[in-house]
Amino acid sequence: PEESREFFIQSYRHFRAGSDRIGKFLACCGVLESYVYTYGELTEVLNWVDQVQDLIQEDPTFPSPEIEARVLFASFTALMWRRFDDPRVPVWKDRILSLLPKIPDLGRRGLVGLQVATYYCWKGELSQSLSIVQMLLDGVPASSRQPLFRLPLYLAEACLGWSMGNLD
Repeated sequence: PEESREFFIQSYRHFRAGSDRIGKFLACCGVLESYVYTYGELTEVLNWVDQVQDLIQEDPTFPSPEIEARVLFASFTALMWRRFDDPRVPVWKDRILSLLPKIPDLGRRGLVGLQVATYYCWKGELSQSLSIVQMLLDGVPASSRQPLFRLPLYLAEACLGWSMGNLD
């Protein structure tokens, strides 16, 4: 992901010069994800969160619910890791929660759910975190839970268990 960052930055500049709104959102999202998935240096990530904010201010509608979920997730996650107390964090969390059951890709739904559950865990709202995990489990039959859906939930359960002092 880190090696892809410069390509996403170049793509964003290209789309920014034109009128391709989808391209702007997805290139910006790619930059943010390149930070989020590498867990590396985050000093520049706030500039990209601000780019997303600028795009939203230009036009608050998104090209599709999938793009909205992906862009808000990347922005929310970047802010969680870089500036947890930013006032956009709870606003975007609420928007993500409203989109969560509608995310068709179960792997992405599990990953998004993990981040929201982690948010609540970090805030000390463990019952809220647990309810997110339970909502995800209840929303997908056990026979449909692929590994990319289950793994983030196991991680959320481990985080919760650690926070609650549950060693089981």
